[in-house]
Amino acid sequence: TPALLAKDMQETMDFYIQLGFEARDVMQEGDEIESMKLIYKDNENAALIFKPEKNNELANAAAIQIHVEEGDDEIEWHQKERYEGPRNETLKDPNGYKLVFAKTA
Repeated sequence: TPALLAKDMQETMDFYIQLGFEARDVMQEGDEIESMKLIYKDNENAALIFKPEKNNELANAAAIQIHVEEGDDEIEWHQKERYEGPRNETLKDPNGYKLVFAKTA
């Protein structure tokens, strides 16, 4: 499970929930989220852990590929089904990480 840094933990959680992720193991200190695990469609193999960025230590070079099944309606697929094979949709999260959602046609 990749451990990533987030500029804004709440904004990050909201973004991933809109994509169909579920927040689990959210650890808070007061009003601040200190860490969280986000799981896609109850698939532990498609999980991400976020911790807050401190001192501008965020590196935005990461790209994360997530395999999805047919019927994942939260992802807006822009690529036309013009050939058989996998389809990909790339999004950027609020922290600048690239998410590559891939599904087999």
